[in-house]
Amino acid sequence: MCTSLTLSSLDQHQFLARTMDVPVAEDWHVILMNQLTWQPALATERSISFPFIGGGAVK
Repeated sequence: MCTSLTLSSLDQHQFLARTMDVPVAEDWHVILMNQLTWQPALATERSISFPFIGGGAVK
């Protein structure tokens, strides 16, 4: 189960922190998206404002 936390700094910047439960027995891949656009598998290309980390397995 993942846990998330959002914080606001004194100068009103927003921060999001989240834990990730990574399965150790699966063929699981972690991906860092550090680009201006993202191409989801089932949608059109989308622009992104911040890098993000994701992961999953191809079954």
